[in-house]
Amino acid sequence: MQCGGFFTGETEVDIKSPGFPGLYDNDLNCFWVVQDDCAESFTITPRSFDLEHHSSCSYDKLSFESLVAFAFCGNSDSGSNSSSSYSSSSSFDYDDIVTDDGGMTIDEPITIPGNELNIAFTTDYS
Repeated sequence: MQCGGFFTGETEVDIKSPGFPGLYDNDLNCFWVVQDDCAESFTITPRSFDLEHHSSCSYDKLSFESLVAFAFCGNSDSGSNSSSSYSSSSSFDYDDIVTDDGGMTIDEPITIPGNELNIAFTTDYS
């Protein structure tokens, strides 16, 4: 499965981590760009999301950047229905990641303003 890519003028893109629906690999650095000059925003609709937990997303993370930035990482509460938490900011400052103790989850669609969306999926060594 491809790790990254460039999509121009697409109205719907399905992105999966390498190995999905199985486990993803270590040491990944996947980067996708979705660009549509006519778009005012992008709606991210998660179908399946499960990442290793770390309170500041230092292990594995899925990031979206356009006019604002969102970084998602695993939820420490494996018994809950949600499996992720997020932070949004004008830049990627992972020290300020909101964890599952107070953050919104990616269980519902989120809308990100802009006409170009950069998506990064990075994993650590384990």
